[in-house]
Amino acid sequence: MSASFTVTNHMAFGWNVSRCHLAEGNKYTVTVTADILKSQVQNITLFTKGSVEGTNKDGVTALLVPVRTAGYTNLNIPVVPAGVYEFVAHEESEWWCIDYIHNRKELPDATVFSLAAGDTTVLPVGTKFVLCAGTVLVGGVQYSAPNAFDLISEDLVLEAKEQCYGFAFTKVR
Repeated sequence: MSASFTVTNHMAFGWNVSRCHLAEGNKYTVTVTADILKSQVQNITLFTKGSVEGTNKDGVTALLVPVRTAGYTNLNIPVVPAGVYEFVAHEESEWWCIDYIHNRKELPDATVFSLAAGDTTVLPVGTKFVLCAGTVLVGGVQYSAPNAFDLISEDLVLEAKEQCYGFAFTKVR
């Protein structure tokens, strides 16, 4: 089965953040023409649901690519070797992507956020936060993804009602 992506674009703090969905059994291929160092990556990707497995199909190397499951981010990959990669969704999968091309050839200063069910954290004033997956409790009010929080005047205490993932921005437009 070939790829049948569903992409929904969201704007957050001046950045285009895309929510991508791939149904179980769908495949897609990516060709990387030259090695890509971590400093050269042109997107920030965060998987929030499912399982996507990739294999480098380029000749004898046949490198196994890390399985993309909830919490996986490309920010931890030191280098992507040149080659042809085939990916298959073993179950319904979702990821969020901040892409260089769709953001006027620029990436934000952003980190990936993860908070386990029942855990709490404090986000300091000045944080710009996008909740991509999960539900949080803030001051007795429940918020579900997708949602954005701009902490202008006070710190924010988040309590995760379920596993949560998102992006914290330190650079806005």
